[in-house]
Amino acid sequence: MPAPADIPVDPPTLRSRAAVYRLLGRLWQAEPDARLMADLASPTMQPAFTAAGGVIPDQPASDSTLEALAVDYCRLFLGPSGHLPPYQSVWTSGHFQDDATVAMQRELQTRGLPEATGMADHFGRQLTVMAATLEALASQPTATADQLNQTQQFFVQRINWAHRLCEQATARAQTDFYRSIMMMTKAFLVEEETDWCHPKHT
Repeated sequence: MPAPADIPVDPPTLRSRAAVYRLLGRLWQAEPDARLMADLASPTMQPAFTAAGGVIPDQPASDSTLEALAVDYCRLFLGPSGHLPPYQSVWTSGHFQDDATVAMQRELQTRGLPEATGMADHFGRQLTVMAATLEALASQPTATADQLNQTQQFFVQRINWAHRLCEQATARAQTDFYRSIMMMTKAFLVEEETDWCHPKHT
């Protein structure tokens, strides 16, 4: 019998959601390489990826495709100008390395996760931490109210800020692949918001 404070969770659902966070986190942090594109186009991953709205190029792992995706990623997020820095501090305060950066670095230290190379409040990094959080919750059939509340707070404070970033990146993306990733991310945030901002608990 679980302790009275423990709340049943659904580990398979949590693992599935964690996998989406982890994939999106990888795609937001860097342009895809040949191995990742081959994985996305594989019979194992492609049905789920395309069902979620993902668009896979005709020759997903070719040099020309990888170059086009790298250029699009750079234009979107790296610059040198007119790009969309994917950092929470920029979007919530208008400055690099503000309170959100400090708070995210503290999250990494508290959780015993490796310190970020570069600014800690990169959206891709935040998605990856959310993935690790859900994977930890999925390791047991129950969770404490404190664990669920901490996960909820992390989503609200470190994930749910990115809707406007996703919208603008969707409008600026020049490849169908990246446009679909931005749209997938926004749609996934809306789904997750239903659970974490109005928890039933899952």
